[in-house]
Amino acid sequence: MKDVISLLIIMPFLLFFMFQPFHNEIVHLRGMAMEAVLDRGLERAAVKGYFTAAEIQNMKDTLSSVGFNKDEIEITGTIEGIAARVPRGGYIEGQIKYPINHLWAMPGIFKDTSETLYHVRSGTTMSEYLE
Repeated sequence: MKDVISLLIIMPFLLFFMFQPFHNEIVHLRGMAMEAVLDRGLERAAVKGYFTAAEIQNMKDTLSSVGFNKDEIEITGTIEGIAARVPRGGYIEGQIKYPINHLWAMPGIFKDTSETLYHVRSGTTMSEYLE
């Protein structure tokens, strides 16, 4: 009986140490996916002088194809309609922001995250747009 009780006491810690590395890897890979999509978007935006609405939609579609919720993706930066085209030599900025549901494999046991945490990836590139 005391073996069962000790197993029940130790089980949450065993589960945490079993699943937390995999959860960390998923969080890391999501960040890498966001970074790759942002880099590709910045390369395309450099040619046009800003992010077009079509390019932003393409970035959201790419992220949603690998498991992101399209409605929660926020893309900001040098965007068509908000900023003028950046001439050659100027800098184009972009940022992707996506909420992290929970940072821990077992969020209710170790820490209650009532505040929303975000993956944020930012980038800057030089414009190649010629007028």
